[in-house]
Amino acid sequence: MLKILPLLFVLLSSISTVAQSENSFSYEQQPVLKWDDFKVVFTTESDSVDAFVSISLQMRQVGTSYKMGYARSGIYEAHAVVNRNSSWVKAGTRDSSTLRHLQYAFNLAELIAKKLVWEVSEAKIRPRQKKVDEIFAVYVKFCKQCLRGYYDDTDHGRNKVRQAKWEAMIDNSQLNSEITIDKAN
Repeated sequence: MLKILPLLFVLLSSISTVAQSENSFSYEQQPVLKWDDFKVVFTTESDSVDAFVSISLQMRQVGTSYKMGYARSGIYEAHAVVNRNSSWVKAGTRDSSTLRHLQYAFNLAELIAKKLVWEVSEAKIRPRQKKVDEIFAVYVKFCKQCLRGYYDDTDHGRNKVRQAKWEAMIDNSQLNSEITIDKAN
């Protein structure tokens, strides 16, 4: 019986990892959205939006930098993450321009994740300090605001002129100079 318990734990851990990867993925794992990533299909016409991609930010410490034997700062990575089970599309609305619009939302969130890593790295925060959580919380709020602004300004991809401007800004990583973070909130 004691030999079976470790094997059972390994098996359950594997199942949990597989289930999580089926429900979500990071930009690092899969940088391109596909219609298969949208698990919910609506048949209602009540909403004016044809599709929605559920995006969040995740950050983790991947190492520690040392100087003269002392932990100097944490090394972090962050990525945009899509939750497939919360991403949806209306039946009959799967077109390339809608998918492209949602792909750029994913790209925008990844750009914000890169900015988050840069800021945490520049701050040279020691591992496990509360300051990392505070910066992360600001960026989560910032990402939501940026995505809301992107969706509103492009009218969910229907305003082709505004969509093209956002795509150019995202492609050129110009958001650093055009969008600033209000750290007071």
